[in-house]
Amino acid sequence: VNKRASDMTVLLRNASFKGVGAHAEYQPDFRLNGLSEPISAGASLQHDFIANPNYQRNNRLLSNYFYSHLPVVSDQNTTTITSLADNSFLSLKSRTNSRSRDISHKLKSDYEFKNSRKLFILNEQLTFSNINNEYIQNSTLRKADGDIQNETSSSEKEQRSEKTFQMGVGFSKVGGQPGKLKRLPLSYDVRYNIDLGQLDVDRAQRTYFISQVNPESDLHFARQYSNNEKYINQNLSFKINDFNRLLFGSGDIMGIKFGLQNYLAIYRKTEFNHVADFDSSSKSYVVNTYLSNKSNYTAIDLQPAISLKRVFERKLVNRYHKSLSVDLLAKMQYYNQVNESQKLFQNLNRWYNFFLPSGDINYSNRQFGDYNTTYKLSYTSSTEYPTVYQIAPLIDSTNITDLFMGNQDISNSYRRQLSLSLSHSSERMKNPFSYGVKMAIGKIDNRLSDSSVFDNQGRRQRFIINLDGSHFFAITGDLNKAIKIKQKPMTISLDTRLDLERLPSYIDSKFVISDVTRSNNSLQLDFTVNDLLSLNAVQELYFYRSKVQSTEVAKFKNSLYSTSFSISINCTKKTSVSSSVSYNKNTISGISGTEFTIWNANISQRFMKGNNLELKLSALDILRQNKGLLNYGNANTLTTGTVNVLKQYFILTVAYFPRKFGSK
Repeated sequence: VNKRASDMTVLLRNASFKGVGAHAEYQPDFRLNGLSEPISAGASLQHDFIANPNYQRNNRLLSNYFYSHLPVVSDQNTTTITSLADNSFLSLKSRTNSRSRDISHKLKSDYEFKNSRKLFILNEQLTFSNINNEYIQNSTLRKADGDIQNETSSSEKEQRSEKTFQMGVGFSKVGGQPGKLKRLPLSYDVRYNIDLGQLDVDRAQRTYFISQVNPESDLHFARQYSNNEKYINQNLSFKINDFNRLLFGSGDIMGIKFGLQNYLAIYRKTEFNHVADFDSSSKSYVVNTYLSNKSNYTAIDLQPAISLKRVFERKLVNRYHKSLSVDLLAKMQYYNQVNESQKLFQNLNRWYNFFLPSGDINYSNRQFGDYNTTYKLSYTSSTEYPTVYQIAPLIDSTNITDLFMGNQDISNSYRRQLSLSLSHSSERMKNPFSYGVKMAIGKIDNRLSDSSVFDNQGRRQRFIINLDGSHFFAITGDLNKAIKIKQKPMTISLDTRLDLERLPSYIDSKFVISDVTRSNNSLQLDFTVNDLLSLNAVQELYFYRSKVQSTEVAKFKNSLYSTSFSISINCTKKTSVSSSVSYNKNTISGISGTEFTIWNANISQRFMKGNNLELKLSALDILRQNKGLLNYGNANTLTTGTVNVLKQYFILTVAYFPRKFGSK
């Protein structure tokens, strides 16, 4: 119950027979939204064509099949606060009941041939999935003074069928001795990938809109959709790391290595949409000629580049190795979008070309048997291109309260980032220690930003526009330390991340700046006493804040604290007892905090001579306090609410493992 496996690796980890003691894999995930009773099955086959494969030498075929049946029942109640430019706000309360059923089959295989200088890979994946969704949603929108502006009710039934096939092939060669043709490169990499897919969606939707401001604006839609989409995505890349040989017949010039690389991607999609509206006079569905459409989309992405690399080294065998490397990449990107549609305003043919340089300076200091420290300074640049949906969408009037409009004048954004990182790891056997820090700062010119206009009934029209003034800063860190207390091992792990963003936008034709802060922190301690006792403690903190600035400042804040403690005791070789407690507290701007505690406990007993049979009794959410909380924000909005989650239950499990390893 509420324990989901996404592939064969996770399924084996959850279902395999475990050693004596308590294991988290046996327990459900109480944080998953909704209730589900998934069914998963699969098979895995591995064949090694050589004896004793290792990291440098391998010839292996790995294949697996995975089946998943995932039904989910969800009941959500949310409140979304939207800040407006005049320092007022809108409050949207919604209740959504949904049912979904996802059935999928996945067949995957990977082949790898590898030796000290060559690597050949071939992989494929075939997927079939069928998804059925149903939902009913009722919403009420209020102004800051509490007056109701509108009420909406919508229901939908959807059936999706998707088939995909992916295949990739690659060959790499590193180093070696030159042959008769001394100008031929000795180090290169070639890869080709193809992705084919077909998606069929049948959907029926009903929408009711009731205006409390102007009753003449009341609307009702009953609409059916039948969409078919086919696509093929191919990309071919190659990289020559010692291009000097082709030019000069030598490995490098003054220690500088020249490289040549190229990336070519071609994406094609054919889309057919048939839409019909219910006609009350004829009591039948008639074709919606505006939304019904056929289109063909093609995107070509070409990225040729030249690289330069220089390495400075100092080393002493089995003592130390110090190196300083400088890598520069001069890359051009040529991007073409072509859309051919039955709707003339959607016919596009756009060309872009940009210079996207990047580079890094990397210093490494390794003292063998002592430590290894690395410093890295990097610069990257990239672009984001608007989609046909953002440029010239077919506007669906059933999205009454949130109409997405097109903008033929938008162009691409340009992102620049500078980052600095430090990593240190101990190579000592006693009390190993490692840590790492990374900082990144950058800006986005011509950012694809939001422009929203609200009418007096609370309905919004959204556009994508280009705006400057977007900046970001991020810092991440991790620390891992192992110590011994009276010869008993204990490990300490710390992970932290802080993100700061400045997001420009327009609300009701007024320029607005949103300063967003996100922070994620986790501290974990583990302590074991031989095979008798295992302790684990985790402290987590998540924080979000958004300051919306126009004429005045509006603030949205929410935070989540979580403290958990678990203990496992092996009373005897056949009996084990374990328990875990998790305390959670959630605070939101203007709303009193929510607190709850989850307490789980179980006892297991092994039987038979080889401990092959296990009986386990589990009591989960003993205090009946589990709550499903929803908290997420974006620029000038903050959404909070609740969702149904798994609550208290007891379960008796029986596990039998017929195989026995080792000598008799």
